[in-house]
Amino acid sequence: MIPYLDATSEKDFKSEFENEEFKVLNKTYKIQNGLSIWESQLNKIIEDNSFTMQNDLELLKYEYVREIVSLKDLEIVKNKLRNNNNLFPVYKNNSEQFTIGVNKGISANYDDFLNLLIPTTETMLLATHVKKDKSTLSEFYIFEENDISMVNLVWEYEGKILNTICLVSEKKGIIYDKFLYFIHISIKTESVRSTSSTIPRLKSSSIEGPSVNISYRFTRHDTGYAWYGGMAWDYLIMVHVTGSKVGSVKTITDKTYNTYADYSWGYKCVAKIDQKSFQTGSSGHFDFSWGYAYGDSSSIGLSLGGSGYAITGGGTGSTGNEYVSPNELN
Repeated sequence: MIPYLDATSEKDFKSEFENEEFKVLNKTYKIQNGLSIWESQLNKIIEDNSFTMQNDLELLKYEYVREIVSLKDLEIVKNKLRNNNNLFPVYKNNSEQFTIGVNKGISANYDDFLNLLIPTTETMLLATHVKKDKSTLSEFYIFEENDISMVNLVWEYEGKILNTICLVSEKKGIIYDKFLYFIHISIKTESVRSTSSTIPRLKSSSIEGPSVNISYRFTRHDTGYAWYGGMAWDYLIMVHVTGSKVGSVKTITDKTYNTYADYSWGYKCVAKIDQKSFQTGSSGHFDFSWGYAYGDSSSIGLSLGGSGYAITGGGTGSTGNEYVSPNELN
């Protein structure tokens, strides 16, 4: 299943362009004087190429081809994209390193992907997934007359010249290019294992010393960005175990946990927590497994076994098991 582009991502694009700003990866820049949004984006990608040069890929130049004048014309261009579906970024599992080659996962679903991303008929519009704001499709990808054009991108990869078709909008910037869309960067938030909260409570007549609130936190968070600034995926894993401390005795009183995962067309992201066991008191504990995975394959998932989660279907991610005892709380 290929999901909607998150409404938040669309709003981010709009707010940036209205403020004469644009994104490349996770960084924001000002639109260059006298240039369109897409020209500014491509110029910045050519200028700041260290990210892809590590993988022997470099954008050399871009060449304006022509304006796309109608939905029928856009469908003709989409056919060119369909016929050019042999080379895509291929990421190594659990790595930010990629090669340019055959990506069976993308190629197998490429026709459906293009129809959902760039609809050209009423049937395609009706087939798209409904967004959170109840509109049929992100306005970012809907065709407008006198707005969308085709640009040829010239790349060098391992000493060979490659060409890709890039769709651009005068109002919205880069709409789609198969390298720019599927080359991404992961921005991980620093993982948190534990924090403390020291709040004295009323003293019990039968217990010496104040009762203090203590806690344990476990967090994993990551956001992926496509090369030209859109959100590719986002996940959050969060655990909070609460307790109290009287003198030197710590006890567990409660726990909460949740996960969140979102992703754009052509990507997939999963995040899960499984509770093994939970017990309150001075001998209490919270035993749980966690895992996350993301990538450009629709088959990416997490399988739960006796030793915790395992990543299935390829992709990048991590899994683990945590056993929280009262001594872990501070």
